[in-house]
Amino acid sequence: MLPNPCRVFPPAPFRRIARLVHLVAYDLCGGKRTGRVSLEAGIHFDPQMDLVLEGGVWLDRNGTFRGSGRVRIGADTYLGSNFAIHAMSEVTIGRDCLFGDYVSLIDNDHGIALGTPMRLQPLSAKPISIGNDCWLGQNAVVLAGVSIGDGAIVAAGALVRSDVAPGAIVAGVPARFIRMRG
Repeated sequence: MLPNPCRVFPPAPFRRIARLVHLVAYDLCGGKRTGRVSLEAGIHFDPQMDLVLEGGVWLDRNGTFRGSGRVRIGADTYLGSNFAIHAMSEVTIGRDCLFGDYVSLIDNDHGIALGTPMRLQPLSAKPISIGNDCWLGQNAVVLAGVSIGDGAIVAAGALVRSDVAPGAIVAGVPARFIRMRG
């Protein structure tokens, strides 16, 4: 019988070895960590990025870090599968955060001047800051210059283009205030 071509993970005895190899590759590429972290298969890092992971961070499979900026992820934070962090400036994520699958944080944007092809437009970048104990639902997108306060919740599929107050729940495209937690 032929092996199942749809099998995503290596057989159980090899999973631990695969995670260890991936973590060693991260360390060799200049990554910094302040404790034990978990990296699943398929995490991609741009080598020029300044990335720091605190202890207890868990990056699920097929995530992407792009750009030449700084990324700081606080302790005990979980990023779901297929996340994308594009940092030309700085992205800071607090501790104890939870991100659903396919969450994107993008701290830069292209110019839109007429007469210049889009691929040649200059980039502008503004830092993104996410506080402690935040929850970003599946497919949420956070754009440049946004600050999300401690304890905030961003609903699945929301497009966040302005600041979110601490403890607020936002939803929609663009994201709008729904109510406060508690």
